[in-house]
Amino acid sequence: LVSDWSSDVCSSDLLSKLCGQITLFTTTLAAVTSQAFVVTNTFVAATDMVIVQHASGGTLGLYNIAVTPAAGSFTITIRNNSASVSASEAPVLQFVVIKTVTS
Repeated sequence: LVSDWSSDVCSSDLLSKLCGQITLFTTTLAAVTSQAFVVTNTFVAATDMVIVQHASGGTLGLYNIAVTPAAGSFTITIRNNSASVSASEAPVLQFVVIKTVTS
């Protein structure tokens, strides 16, 4: 999946797999700024755990990544941790969905 960082483009991204990669388009993310986007994934339940990491592309360690699962999708929020450097990169994110059971 190749995705833009803007939420209006990413809201229709569809990637229905238990694991995979997401390559973001090169865009500028200002210092100490976050951007969120939604990935539609029919395998995800709201109670599942989705793990996302910065795999390659761009400066490893520059970003903080948070994930919020929902029924049929998950939201990725990526933050530029630098206090002074704008990031103009195309990071590749890896994700895995861990199915969970609540009893």
